[in-house]
Amino acid sequence: MLEQVVSSNAVQLMATAAMGGLSYLFVARWPVIIVLAGYMVAALLTVSFLFQVGEVYNYSDLYRRAFFHFGDDVTTWLTPIYIWAVLEKRRFLAVAVACGILFSGTKISIFLLLLQFLFVVLISKGERRALSLDVLKSIAIAAVVYLSLALASPYAVRTSNQVAQVATCDAAADAGCGQIFQESMRGYGNCRGGDCLDATILRPLRHRAFSAVAGFWMTLQGGFTGPRYPNSPERFADLMIEANPWGINDTFDVSRDEWMKIGTVQTPYLQFGAGYGPGLLACLLVGIAGIGILALRTIASGERGPFLAYSVFFIVNAVFNQTQPWLGRGPILFMMGLCAACIIVTFVRQRSTSRTLSNA
Repeated sequence: MLEQVVSSNAVQLMATAAMGGLSYLFVARWPVIIVLAGYMVAALLTVSFLFQVGEVYNYSDLYRRAFFHFGDDVTTWLTPIYIWAVLEKRRFLAVAVACGILFSGTKISIFLLLLQFLFVVLISKGERRALSLDVLKSIAIAAVVYLSLALASPYAVRTSNQVAQVATCDAAADAGCGQIFQESMRGYGNCRGGDCLDATILRPLRHRAFSAVAGFWMTLQGGFTGPRYPNSPERFADLMIEANPWGINDTFDVSRDEWMKIGTVQTPYLQFGAGYGPGLLACLLVGIAGIGILALRTIASGERGPFLAYSVFFIVNAVFNQTQPWLGRGPILFMMGLCAACIIVTFVRQRSTSRTLSNA
């Protein structure tokens, strides 16, 4: 029984957020942790981009997305580190993290970064020009690095393989000996014909809309907890074909194969509601909104520095990131826990300081 409770999804979600919250105590005490994490992730993404190691997608000669083994949400949780580096005037770190963001290049994440930057600029009245210049410089340098490595990548892969072949293979070895790197074929053909608009925009929008309908219907049904939750594309497709919520299959000609491609509820809040029902979803939304209000009140009182980077990420991600399933065990939820802890601790400290001054 205890093992089932510990392994349940709800407990693991709370544990992930709590671990992020506890990590803030170390990050606040030793900011070098953020610095080292930023450089390490940027370096690994650089290796992945240049030598096509790990999860890499080649859409064209100059358009590549490399995630190493971090997953496609790495761009999102790098964005608060980038904003933190800009605010703290750590220019080398800002350039390194900007390179990592461009190398991984998730579109929604770059949109979230733009919103965070606009938020920071709007409330930093006396530093707008300096912040804008710092961002433009770091992004420009990162863009030059991106283009240079994209052009150099095929040669780097071939040269590394040739060196490895000479060093490790004898004359009688087969042709595959020493092939330590290989150009990724993922992404080829996705946008190389007349269906580019459909493949990159229209079809994903259709799938996300159907996914949201499915999540809303599952939420209204009270949620599908535990083993009832369709945790595989096959089970999800079977449920949607059988239930046919509001006649969506007939109205829009949605087949089982298309539900299989959709795979699951993709919107984070509806995904949570689909599993736990409207009551717990409402509690979650109230909690997130409450922390967001604390962040806005603390920002309005003049708090800046690292707090601003963490607060802006928390607010922007909670409101605008409706395409990545970040309400699950993963680094985005971990980062949200860290940001929430920063907001709460700063708010409590600020209130305590105000009371002390008023009593003096």
